[in-house]
Amino acid sequence: MPSGHAWVAAVAVLVATDSSMVWAGKDTHTYKMGEDVVVWTDKVGPYNNPQETYEYSTLGLCELEGDDIAVEQGELSIGETLEGHAFFSSPRLDIHFGQNKPQTPLCNMRLKDEQAKALATMINDNYWYQLYIDDLPIWAFVGEHSKFAVDVSRFSMMYR
Repeated sequence: MPSGHAWVAAVAVLVATDSSMVWAGKDTHTYKMGEDVVVWTDKVGPYNNPQETYEYSTLGLCELEGDDIAVEQGELSIGETLEGHAFFSSPRLDIHFGQNKPQTPLCNMRLKDEQAKALATMINDNYWYQLYIDDLPIWAFVGEHSKFAVDVSRFSMMYR
């Protein structure tokens, strides 16, 4: 009969190599057809100062708001905590593995004056946001500048 340590090692090898014990999902990075894929919102901040970041919810958009959804807070490692991450699920982004989905609106909202001004400032200041899908980061800018007008706000100090 093998010793205690050899017995534990043999069981560990069997468990590690048993493919029937593998589950699909975000923890294994293996998905079954049609399985939910969680989109995690993270942070937002000005492009010119990557150390200045805020929670994604500070955008004030309807994506994470409402009584009809349940937003979950993601678990953070110590490294993610030190880097300033704050993961929240985005249940309105209904994505299923291996299934195409037509473009559909996430939610409807009418911006109040202060919300519109705040978003305009973020767009003007080149704010970016970060999302994660299956531990892969996605970065994009909040809005975009008009293609037909020149934004001279950054150059206004040059003319004084």
